[in-house]
Amino acid sequence: MGLLLVSVFAFDKTTPFPSLYAMTPTLGTALIILFAVPGTAVGNLLASRALVGIGLVSYSAYLWHQPLLAFARHASEDQPTAGTMAGLVVASLLLAVASWRWVEVPARDKGVLDRRNLIRMALGGAALIAAFGVAGIAT
Repeated sequence: MGLLLVSVFAFDKTTPFPSLYAMTPTLGTALIILFAVPGTAVGNLLASRALVGIGLVSYSAYLWHQPLLAFARHASEDQPTAGTMAGLVVASLLLAVASWRWVEVPARDKGVLDRRNLIRMALGGAALIAAFGVAGIAT
């Protein structure tokens, strides 16, 4: 865990990357995967309710944050303010929780999402994406 914390707090934009410095978070992550078992300090920390909750929504957050931040940078003449970016990070977390609750959880329930419903949802999503594309071209 210490190697990850060093990477977060000691590395800055002057740290050469990619370089051997990349081994610090990589090795830290590998050590956590290998040795953070239940009963260890790091294992107990990672098993905490808050971090498990973050883990559950992390993939959705990953999918939401990049478009939000990219669109903000694209829409702004200058670099967006730290407050704007922080607000977008919060928005991406809220959207991630909603996506997890109303997309990921139902998608894993075999009773809710049979083949017919999956095909309907896929076609609906494709139609929505196509409509956005047509609207974008038209405007």
